[in-house]
Formats: sequence, C-alpha cells, structure tokens
Amino acid sequence: MTDTRSVVEAFFGFRAKNDIDGLLTLIADDADFHAFGDPGIPWLGSYTGPSGAAEFFGLLFKGITDTGTEVDAMLVDGEEAAVFGRVRVNVNAVDKPYESPFALRLTVRDGKIVRHHVFEDSYGLHEVWRRG
Repeated sequence: MTDTRSVVEAFFGFRAKNDIDGLLTLIADDADFHAFGDPGIPWLGSYTGPSGAAEFFGLLFKGITDTGTEVDAMLVDGEEAAVFGRVRVNVNAVDKPYESPFALRLTVRDGKIVRHHVFEDSYGLHEVWRRG
C-alpha cells in the first residue's frame, strides 16, 4: 500500500477503531502533525513522528468519544489528500457534545503520512471545553 488514496483510506479505517498501533504503521519518522486551536485542550498542538502521533492519538482518544463523524469527500492529487467532513463527538472531560465541519490535509510519501494538519471550529471546541 503506497498510493495516497489507499494510505488515507487505511488511516480512516484505523482511526474509526481508535487503533493507535495501526495508525502508527502509517506514520513517517519525520511526520508533522498539527491540530490547531486552544493549547489548553490536551490533544491540540504540534507533534512530530510516530512518538508524537502516539501522544496525539492517545490524548485524542482519551479526550473524545466519536458519536458519528462523517467523511463527505476526499480529494487526492499525487502525494496530497484533502478530506472534508463533519466531526461529531462527545468531549469526555465535560461530558458535552461537539460538532463541527472539518478539513484534514494529509501528505503521503513512500506509503507513509508525512503531514497531518486538521482544521475545525476550534473556537466551538474551546467553548464546549471551557463552559462544560
């Protein structure tokens, strides 16, 4: 599995199962992760490589429970993929729902993800987190 679409589809398969070990098989040593938003929310921030990805996904999977996230479209151009959809989760620390459109930029080289940048309504997440 080296083409971008196959890697992205595998990524979402592992992601749907909260399978960190599976996800890590797809992460390059120098992968650049960014989840933009309030640095007070544990999983938001910048991470590098498999160890950073393990930390990110560990915090994310502890912090939220998926309640119906949907992928609407995936666009692939060479190494680049853009995925659009709607995230629906429960924020576990405050036991409140959060919903937002999202865009995820993934770059795949040699069958590994080298860039993972996620964009969503980080202010909305901040409000859910802070107001609990």
